[in-house]
Amino acid sequence: MKRWILFLIAIALGIFLISGEGKKPKGFSLERTLSHRAYDPRWQMHALSDEQSCVVTEALCQPYHFFNRGGQCSVFFSDDGKYVLKFLMKRLYTSPKWLDKIPFLTSYKEKKRLKKEDKLTRDFSSYQLAYESLADDTATLYLHLNPSSHLPTLKLFDHKKNTIEIDLNRFDFILQKRTALFPDALLAMIENKDLSSAKEAIDSLIDLVGRLTSQGIYDRDPSLMTNCGLLGTKAVKIDIGGFIQKENLPQDISQELKRTAAPLQKWLEKRDPELANYLKSVLENYEKMD
Repeated sequence: MKRWILFLIAIALGIFLISGEGKKPKGFSLERTLSHRAYDPRWQMHALSDEQSCVVTEALCQPYHFFNRGGQCSVFFSDDGKYVLKFLMKRLYTSPKWLDKIPFLTSYKEKKRLKKEDKLTRDFSSYQLAYESLADDTATLYLHLNPSSHLPTLKLFDHKKNTIEIDLNRFDFILQKRTALFPDALLAMIENKDLSSAKEAIDSLIDLVGRLTSQGIYDRDPSLMTNCGLLGTKAVKIDIGGFIQKENLPQDISQELKRTAAPLQKWLEKRDPELANYLKSVLENYEKMD
């Protein structure tokens, strides 16, 4: 029995390597980003207002330049530096091609498919919540999760500076305002001795987290240091893939805030004790309001 299992694993590994599925390009890949999903009414977003449509049109009528590829998406910045475009990775929601080439392992393949479908539902529900209910708090301008026919062709410059023209209608993507990463922007304020703006940014961040928590909206990855950005001194959530809407609110919102803000507190203690004390006082005020 063990020999058969090892034999099957060897065959699967061979198909995996021959098919090239094991290769992970560092940059942008059309094949790994192009969506082949059929239309799903669950992910049909609300119609844009005239004002929103103008903003989206402006954002998508210019070239975009590759910035980085993370675990969830490939990130591009607009030519004018005002927008960020995130293309979702297809592999997160579909089983690898090499697995389909194996004529057995039916149970395993079905389990894999259901796991991918569950992730798609969780992620897309979070994106939808961010766009339709939290657009201002997430700087989200547009969300495209279904095949369409109304979007333009977009010019991209990939990680090798090569020009690619893509049909946006065939991709899953998120369009957001470009922000400065929260700790980077806060550090610049500290270095420029602009403590007034730094305090406004801290107020905005804690207000954002407190407001979402009071609405029963949680983030599976609540890191304020990596998942939040600043538009001026306004804090926004820039990683929108981990939101969960819960019916049961926490008994003590202030304690939830302290837990979430703990890494920021430590970060400030090393860089500016005055701001660290200010953050502590802001959290204490929330505790009094509870």
